[in-house]
Amino acid sequence: GPAPREIMGAGYKAPAIPYRYDLDRAKALLAEAGFPNGGFAIEYYYNTGDEEKRLMGVVLQSQAAKLGVKVNLHVTAWPTLVSKAVAWKEKRQDPPEITAYAQYISPRYPDGAAFFKFMYHSSAQSGNGRNFMFYGNPEVDRLVDEAIAATSEAHANGYYEKAARLIIDDAPDIFVGKMM
Repeated sequence: GPAPREIMGAGYKAPAIPYRYDLDRAKALLAEAGFPNGGFAIEYYYNTGDEEKRLMGVVLQSQAAKLGVKVNLHVTAWPTLVSKAVAWKEKRQDPPEITAYAQYISPRYPDGAAFFKFMYHSSAQSGNGRNFMFYGNPEVDRLVDEAIAATSEAHANGYYEKAARLIIDDAPDIFVGKMM
């Protein structure tokens, strides 16, 4: 989900990830978006030496092919990948050079704000934030702000749980697991 349980406090209840493999639903959604036969490419980037992210790209490539979507895999040095992602965020090139990449963000400090504010709050679309998907949901912003201002961990967790549910429902990311 949007934040690792390990930093969220004892009372945090992470919502279940409801996504299921449904090729027919995926085809219907693509058709609804104007791509009934796929017919486009995704440029997936991963950093040199990161076998887990390479394999994520291979799985994405294999599954997307079933929808008529081509996934081109690109390996690059970590500093180059970061530069490309930051350039996309700042310039919003159309079309973007990177259309997908896998990331794991280590928390800057052991609190939900390290993920929810840094990754999913609309204010993280600029500056040092990492909201590269330009996700914006005013209710998520409000809940995250309330959690940060909460006077107890229990109250903060309640706000974060609601925000996590909205983020998962909106699906700005594909949540595939956790780093071990």
